[in-house]
Amino acid sequence: CSFSWSLEKTDAGYFVKAPACKINILEGQGKDLEAKGYLDKDIILGLRPEHIYLQAGDETSEVQAKVDFVEMLGAEKYLYVKIADQDLVVRIPSALEVAKTDDLDLYFDQTKIHFFDPTSEENILYRQNEERE
Repeated sequence: CSFSWSLEKTDAGYFVKAPACKINILEGQGKDLEAKGYLDKDIILGLRPEHIYLQAGDETSEVQAKVDFVEMLGAEKYLYVKIADQDLVVRIPSALEVAKTDDLDLYFDQTKIHFFDPTSEENILYRQNEERE
């Protein structure tokens, strides 16, 4: 998935904001993005369906979503949801009960979020992510 967001900073830390939705991001990510000139500017947030969870964990950020469609795929389900009027796909195990029109709290794995420049579409922190691994 990818969303258009704005990078913002408060006394509580860094977050990315879209209409009617905001999520916290890791302090290091926020500092790196600010150093590259993205504070109060648009960025694109990218996250794979398997890095979005139905339960909170370490280094997760909560967002609210509405389920539009549930696709059964054997051992897993794809949930097609809306967050802040943007479409998102979430991959979950088939054993979990979720129905169309359910309201869900979803949790983004902050360590797996990627940030892209809206003009060049390049991964802004790609080289820094590689160096940390």
